[in-house]
Amino acid sequence: MTTPVHGVTPALYLTGTVHLVPLLTDAHSGAVPWTVAVIVAVFAELVVALLVRRRRRVPESSSSA
Repeated sequence: MTTPVHGVTPALYLTGTVHLVPLLTDAHSGAVPWTVAVIVAVFAELVVALLVRRRRRVPESSSSA
């Protein structure tokens, strides 16, 4: 993995070593399935839109004045 470092004079070839230490060692977290969450949200939005559209329709009256 490479990353640019700003404020450093360019060299022909320069390497460095980085040691990463985890902040949480015994924590367990679940991954959020974003694809499933988006599909459920879109489906829920479609259902709500259909219900609102159905309620807003004005039934046509059979009597004419």
